[in-house]
Amino acid sequence: FLVRSVRRRALVFLISDFMDTDLGQPLATLAHKHETIALHLSDPLEKDLPAVGKVIFRDKTAYDFLDSDGSLIMKTFQNSNLKTLRKDMELSFKLVQTYKPAASKKQSGEIYLYGVK
Repeated sequence: FLVRSVRRRALVFLISDFMDTDLGQPLATLAHKHETIALHLSDPLEKDLPAVGKVIFRDKTAYDFLDSDGSLIMKTFQNSNLKTLRKDMELSFKLVQTYKPAASKKQSGEIYLYGVK
């Protein structure tokens, strides 16, 4: 998605847990077009999340750091909060799109929100 969306060569920071499979080819394609820095994050608590109820995070830090023509891609999940998150992004970005990668498992609720300033 990023390879097709961002036409100019860019510096891409990919921050992920890389828990998905079959990332080799998409990452190679991304690295071929853009300078790519992959940061692997993992948290042992992700394997057994405590039942704390609904938690909503809103942070405009990433938006504040973007250039006037910058873009933001955020991995999230299809759930009852997705509409609210998308509406919040629409307040700050000219264009907001959702995208589910072909490599994503059908049963997975993962989805990406893409915003262009």
